[in-house]
Amino acid sequence: MADEENEIQEEEGDLFGLAIPLVFVMFLIVGAVIFMLSDEWWPPAIALALGFFWLILSFRIVQPAFAGLVLRFGSRVVLSNGEYLMKKEGWTLICPIVEKIVKISLRQQQQKINGKMAGESEDAYWNRAESFSTAEGVNIFPEIFFSYKVISPGKILELNLGVNENGESPFLMEMLHNLVVGGTREVLATMKIREALSRKIEDENGNSVPVGEKIKGEIIKAPTFGGLGAELLILRIVDIKFKKDAQDVLDALEAVKKKELEREAEVIEADTKLEVQKRASETLVNKSQAELTEARNKALAKNADIAAFVGKAVDGKTTVEDGKAYAQYQIGLEVAKSFATGTKVIIPAGDVSKVMAGLVNVFEASKPDASKT
Repeated sequence: MADEENEIQEEEGDLFGLAIPLVFVMFLIVGAVIFMLSDEWWPPAIALALGFFWLILSFRIVQPAFAGLVLRFGSRVVLSNGEYLMKKEGWTLICPIVEKIVKISLRQQQQKINGKMAGESEDAYWNRAESFSTAEGVNIFPEIFFSYKVISPGKILELNLGVNENGESPFLMEMLHNLVVGGTREVLATMKIREALSRKIEDENGNSVPVGEKIKGEIIKAPTFGGLGAELLILRIVDIKFKKDAQDVLDALEAVKKKELEREAEVIEADTKLEVQKRASETLVNKSQAELTEARNKALAKNADIAAFVGKAVDGKTTVEDGKAYAQYQIGLEVAKSFATGTKVIIPAGDVSKVMAGLVNVFEASKPDASKT
């Protein structure tokens, strides 16, 4: 409403528009002067007639729901606010010699895509209907309804072919048709067939909205839409048709569902195998750690015996020589036991010494590295 008031103010402040009443006043003055100076009646009558003829030539009517775009010397008149000079609906005056009014319709226009026309055969309909593919590759034929209106009449003449005798732009209709088809194709390509049939989709905030609103938002974001000078009012998918019969559609939906279940089963099977492998690896690691701990404990116990025998601290460091001395001691114990029980025992001293020395080495290898701790 504010924009309309600004346009009216600029129109009223247009100095060029003052030429129309000034010319009419000039004819009146000339007629008055002739009437006073001449005894004849017809010279002033001619001046008055020319004045009224000028008014008739300047008189124009802009129909309701139309805008009158003023062309002066064949070009649009740009106002100080960057808008084009427009005439509002109703009567107005222009300079007939240098100005012209081009009427542009501001009425709400509507169009249908894939709508069946009256008396149209099935074959003719399917031959011209545009198909759209879903995420699963199923071809559907949505019936799309959209409406729009012109909000910047000055931009309409910039479009190809201009306007027709009804004040409408055929090129604007064609461009909006292509934008709606492209936007619908882009959105439906991301939707599954069941989502498309529900005609609902989630927006950026996770809310369920009509798919038509989603398509409308994508079209408005298109760079070419801003230069059309139009506003997209309504866009909705009225119906979704299939070229196949009902049973074929159900079979297609069943096949799609079967594929989804197969993919889910494959994912579950892969997760199960991965879990089994993970548990087996954990079991092996735990077993290895248990064996290492057992060997370390045995080595610690044996080292404590050797350290106690040679008179060192229990957790002190022992040497190979300490191990050999402890081995000789053990041999002596075994020999003493054999005399006491009468059992003949033969223990190779060299082998026992090697065994004890090996235990010491095992103990040393199993101790934590002091440099790492």
